[in-house]
Amino acid sequence: MEWFERLRAEFPAAQKQIYAEIALTNVVPNCVVETVCAFLKRAGSGDNDKKLWNYDLMRIRGKIAQLVNARSNEIAFTKNTAEGINIIAQGMNLKPRDNVVVIDQEHLNNLLPWLNLKSQGIEVRVVASQNSRVPVDCIWNEVDAQTRAVAISSVQYCTGYRVNLPELGRRCQEAGVKLVVDAIQGLGIFQMDIGWGIDALACGGHKALMAPYGIGILYCRDSFLETLRPAHVGLSTQLEINKTAAWQIRVRNLRDARRLELGTLNYPGIFGLEAGIDLLQTAGIGRIQRRVLALSGRLNGGLRELGYDVLSPEDPDEQSGIVVVAVPDPGDFWRYLRAVGIRATLLDAGVVRFSLHAYILEQEIDAIIDAAAEYKQSISPRPF
Repeated sequence: MEWFERLRAEFPAAQKQIYAEIALTNVVPNCVVETVCAFLKRAGSGDNDKKLWNYDLMRIRGKIAQLVNARSNEIAFTKNTAEGINIIAQGMNLKPRDNVVVIDQEHLNNLLPWLNLKSQGIEVRVVASQNSRVPVDCIWNEVDAQTRAVAISSVQYCTGYRVNLPELGRRCQEAGVKLVVDAIQGLGIFQMDIGWGIDALACGGHKALMAPYGIGILYCRDSFLETLRPAHVGLSTQLEINKTAAWQIRVRNLRDARRLELGTLNYPGIFGLEAGIDLLQTAGIGRIQRRVLALSGRLNGGLRELGYDVLSPEDPDEQSGIVVVAVPDPGDFWRYLRAVGIRATLLDAGVVRFSLHAYILEQEIDAIIDAAAEYKQSISPRPF
């Protein structure tokens, strides 16, 4: 497995601990650190040329587009997932009595931008999950003739539930409903194709895409992009002021996502993002997906055998790289894991989340299971 050895070698910090916290943030790989440092050194020497950088950005947009089977003109750079979703929510020109369907498990970054529209008379319908699952049929029960968008995460951050995007996208296309996807817990691990009927996709780079903080991407289908009227605008190659027509803003190309970007971009972050994407593409997203699902399935099954209350799906088709457990004292369990060198996440919901990328070893999964067994034994006879 030469690809795996090359991938793991990029994460020396993950070799000093068991890092099962990718859903919170990445361990920045060596190649990304080196790329960002090299950029800043050039900038520090006065070697700054935005025009040349913008040529580089076209190459990088192409690499991002390739990740999701899109076109380069459909890719904009953002700060993070929340900014991308806000651009879509505020740009759709929704009318009073229109409705948007969201999920009760969603991260606030994919809830707040839509709830913020309620003051404009937009109805936000929240689908109730069923045993930590959100089947497409449950979502579709809330869709009607006034539904303008379904907004959902490809992978739910608090359970690891992976939605059937191809089926949901098919239904949305047939009904003329926009499908807006928060992809931050999936893109970089799972293969994703906007041909599934995805109209917009927002993703921060600091998790599975292996990028630095403060850089994100937004995909918007060009036919959808043409209709968007962003709430905020700034200096852009696609915008100009027509001084002969009462100082009106003129858009050179409504189907170019660069018009959604604001002012000076995060160039160090963008070049770091490219390095992260190159690393992932060298490993192969298909191989990464298969490995992560095998690792999470191993952890999911092992924790269930120990009697843990695993909130993540049992069905392999619904699983992701996230495995979430509920325990009587999640803070105590989380501290125990940290003490034995295992990085997991204590969520506000009072659960502990393990989240995996492909550089994790099988024996590290077994070590997590062994630690969970030892913890359970250590708190006996307290109720578990």
